[in-house]
Parts: sequence; structure tokens; C-alpha cells
Amino acid sequence: MNRLLKVETVKTSHGKERKTTYQFDFTLFGCTSSNWLGIVLQNMAARSLVSSMQTPDFRLFRLLLEELKNNIICRNIYTKYPGNVTRKDMHILFAQMENCLEDNFNWGPAVKARASMHFRRSMIDEIPDGAFGESLSRHNLSFQTKLTGRHPPRATLSEMDVCPDGSGLSPIDAIPHTNVRDLRSQISQRLDLDLNKLINICISEIDFWAETRKKLVDLGSRRYSKLELAVACNFLKYGADTHRNIRIVGSIKPRRLIGACAQVCQDKELVKAGFVKLRGMPLAIGSNVLEILGLDKEQVHKVPAAQILQLPLRVHYYEIAAAFVLLLANTAWNANSLRQMPVTCIQRVKNGFVIQGFKRKTGQHTPEVFIDSANKGGIQALELILWNHAQLKSFGFIAENDHNCWYAWPRSRIKHQTEAIEDLGRAIKLWVSKYGIRRFSLDQIRTHMLVRIAVSHGTAEAARAVAGHSSISTTGSYLDQFLTNLLSKSINLEFQRRIEAQVAFNSEATSLQPETTDNEVRPHSSLFKSVGDGTTCSNPRNPPNPSWLSDSQCDARSCHLDGGCTNNRIEITKDRLEEIVRLNFYYQNHWRHLYQENSEKFEKFHGQAILFNSALFEYLKSSVLQSVITALEEKIKREIAS
Repeated sequence: MNRLLKVETVKTSHGKERKTTYQFDFTLFGCTSSNWLGIVLQNMAARSLVSSMQTPDFRLFRLLLEELKNNIICRNIYTKYPGNVTRKDMHILFAQMENCLEDNFNWGPAVKARASMHFRRSMIDEIPDGAFGESLSRHNLSFQTKLTGRHPPRATLSEMDVCPDGSGLSPIDAIPHTNVRDLRSQISQRLDLDLNKLINICISEIDFWAETRKKLVDLGSRRYSKLELAVACNFLKYGADTHRNIRIVGSIKPRRLIGACAQVCQDKELVKAGFVKLRGMPLAIGSNVLEILGLDKEQVHKVPAAQILQLPLRVHYYEIAAAFVLLLANTAWNANSLRQMPVTCIQRVKNGFVIQGFKRKTGQHTPEVFIDSANKGGIQALELILWNHAQLKSFGFIAENDHNCWYAWPRSRIKHQTEAIEDLGRAIKLWVSKYGIRRFSLDQIRTHMLVRIAVSHGTAEAARAVAGHSSISTTGSYLDQFLTNLLSKSINLEFQRRIEAQVAFNSEATSLQPETTDNEVRPHSSLFKSVGDGTTCSNPRNPPNPSWLSDSQCDARSCHLDGGCTNNRIEITKDRLEEIVRLNFYYQNHWRHLYQENSEKFEKFHGQAILFNSALFEYLKSSVLQSVITALEEKIKREIAS
């Protein structure tokens, strides 16, 4: 038996696969070729040769095994033969594993939940059907995990409150408003504002370099002598890193040299595939490039003068990065799908383009997107991409059958002349410092677009269709941010002020005190009628607006509209507290269904109730009743889990 096992793993980062091989002695875990864990590891290794495992998942699995091998209870169970493993054994092993995760690892709740899920799945799925002593599978094991952490909601471009220069609007989760309809309108406007700011920056970058390219093309259109063109060719190919080259280059006026270089970059007969990133360019020439083209160092940032000289031939990194972000903003795709878009999936049609990306994770294409003049910067970005690809192919920098859209200059002095962009971090860092915007990630653009579509259309289904998700629940992971915005403590100051005044008054009136035995609140008799959200009504048969009546009783749908009904009271008792906590749980778990079912009703009724319940819940949780609220939360969690 070979004691050493190799597991092949892969991780995709910035559209590029990075493979890792893990090699380890599986007998260190007490394994043999025929016991439970031994079979799991052997099957895992064999399967990874055909289809590589995800690096993060295997890393979590192995780190967890390193801890479990020191736990005698776990070791005694996972070294059993599969035929001797019972349902009880699995429950004990998995419970011990989760205790280990909680006690010995500083990972976040979501990572711990992922590690637990992957461990349980691997320990069962890697064993052939019928090999266990009982008929066991993930679906009939009935193990109730206690690790249910989730990653925080995905952020949009409108989350931060200030820019690097200290300015900025209120964050999206603190927009003042009067009601949910007003809130949605203001959120929609804010989402558009922040998106357009980023789009305009990218358009500005593309326009700036297009104008610089035009200046070079104009210079290159003049007549130059054979000597000047020969010197330009030599300079572009070898730079000025020898005394002879410096002397020859210095004999030509800078404007003539720069113009000759521009002409060379447009002549296929003169361009040679041996062009490299210029070495040893004299500072004087670099300064002349900027001076003659009317540029300053702040405008060009760190773009080398050598790459500026060759703008008539090809684009540079910051141009292609701007085009990439523009297309993300106009398609709502994720970054990897856009990276996988070949030039053959850019079809020119009347008045625009039809483009389609590829989702490597699912092996499916994205929905087709039509880009026309209504998509700000979209046509500019696509024209730039197509021109650059055609140039690189025409001048022999890429192969005839190479359809990658995203080639730019390589970052270092390496042999090949092109490199597909991966990380846009340098471009984002530049734009943050150059334009004073907030730092953002590419994931935020997609989230921002999907939230924007859902808010403007009033339904998550519209966002699902654009995202190309087969399930609305997948789209929901992006739209959770919308709920976070609604439930922010600072989102409705009017509710906060009303609650502080009324709760203080009613708490004093009811002489509310926690009991010393079980931390619950003594019930208080009241003639008021419960509304069901933790508040009561002092006169349900006589609402301020008679149209609210239904069967001689108020329908309790307008308690919190427009500053609140005058009959509504916040009288805190044991029963009201439980109503508040239960309703908070209900809205957290069902808001998406309510919004999807009837967005207009959500805006008019549920939205206001969510805002009020959230504000009241947070107020009470930070009051002297914190222990009571916590006890009720635990009670409801146990009920849900059982």
C-alpha cells in the first residue's frame, strides 16, 4: 500500500486557474486502506486526478483532520471499518467535529459552517453505497448542524459614507425618507448616481487615451527620412541602453523621433515581433514625450513613456481596465463571465452590439446583452476591445485563432508581448487617488447592478433574468443587501424618536420590571388591543381614517404610515416583547418572498412594518430589557431548529 497520497486541487482567482498538489502520509491520521477515513482519502485522491477539488475546501478539510486526529473519540470512530459505522457514530463524530471548529479555529462563522458541511459531505459521499453498517446517506442521517453562519450581505457601490478626501453623501443605509415608496425612489436615485460616477470615470479614461493616440497618429502622418525611421525602429526594439544608441537617438530632434516612432507603430512592414518594453529610455526623451503630447505626470500616472509611444499600435493596461469595468456596469455579469467572453461572442448589429459571456462554473453562457448608445460607454469599450484585438493579430503579437479579448502589456520584462489582464487592482487604486472615489471591488459592481434592477423594476425576477440565475434563491444572495438597507438602525429617525418617547412613557406607566427567576417580564393587564407587531391600539373601532375599517374593526395596516396612527401605542409587556422578537425573525426569513409576491403591497404595508419593527427591536435590545430579548431569541431559535 502506498502511504503517500496526492490530491490535486484548483482555485480560480481573477479568471485564472491556480493548481496545487497536496501530498501527505495518510497513516499519520491512523488510517489504513480499508478503514472509513482511509477509504475517503483514497477515493478523494483518485477523483482529484480526474476532476480537481477546490483548493479552499480541501485546505479546510485537511486542517480539520489535523485537529481531529488528536481527539481520541473522533479517531476511534473514523478508523472503524465502514460496515461497523452506525448512525450514532456519525452523530458523535460530526458533533465532536463542530465542537472542534468552535474551540480551536479563529475562522469566521461562515467559514466554519462551510468546513463542517464539506467534512460531513466528504465522509459520507466518498463511501460507496451500501458500505455502511446501516443505510446511511446525507439525506437520511438527520444530523442537525449548529454551525449556520453566513457571509455578510454583498455590498453595492453605495455602502461607504465618505470618500478618501473626507467628502461624500450619506451611505445608502442612512438615507432620510418618509415612507418605503420614498425610500425606494431615493435608493434608486442614489444607486444611479454612484454607478454613473464610475461609468463617467471610465469613459473619461478611454477618451483621454483616445485623444493622446490621435495626437500620436497625427505626428506619425508626417514625412520622415529613412534614417529617422530606422532609428525609430532600433529605438523601439532595443531602447537607448548603449552609448551608440544614445548618440544616434540624441542626433534626432525629440518631436521627429516621437513622430517617427508613431509612424513605425502603424506600418506592418516596419513593426517587428521582437518589440520589447523599452529598456533604459533616457529621462529626457520620456519627458519630451509628455511635453510634446501636452501631458503631465498626474494624467498619465505610471504608464511608461514607451507604452505611450506605442499607443497607435495597441492599448495599455489602464485603457483595457476601463473598458472591462464599463462592460461589467452595462451587463451585470460577474467578472469571470466577462473574462471568458471571446471576441467571437461580440457581434456587431445595427445600432450596436450583441455580446455573450460564459459562466465557467456552470458551463453555461450568460444571457445575451444588446449594447447600444443607451448603454453609457458600452459601445466605446467594445470598439476599443475589437480594435486592440485586430491590431495585435494583424501585427503578429497573438495567434490567428486566439480569441481572448483582454490582452494588454505584460507587467514585467518578459519575452512575450501580451498578457491577459487578471487583477484590476492597480487601475482601481489609480482611480481612487486620481478621482477621489471610494475603493470598490468588481463583485460590488455586479451586486450594485442587480440591486438597482430589482429596485427600479420592483421585482427580484427582473434581476434574476438579467443575472441568468436558474433559481431566484441565487439572486436573493445578492439582494440581501436591500433588506440590510431597510433594517438599518439609522434608516428612519422618525421611528427612533417616536419609539424613544412612547416606550419610555409606557414602560413607566406599566412599572415594567424583569422577574428575578426567569428573566421574563410580568404581564400587565390592558384594555388596548394587540396589533400583532408589539404595539397595541387604543381604539380599533374608531381609526382616524374610516376607510381603514373592515368588519367594524381597523385593518391594522396603517399603524406606522406617515408618522404613525394616533391610536397606536407602544405598551411593553411579556406578550408584546415576544411578538416583537417573533416578527423580527419572520421578516428576516420571509421578506424576500413578500417583496417578490407583491412589491407594491410590500412598499405600502410590509416595508413600513419592517422599518418600525427593526427600530423597536434594536431600541429594546439596547435597553434594560436586553437580557429578556436575548432569552426570547434563544427560545425562538430552539423552536425553529427542533
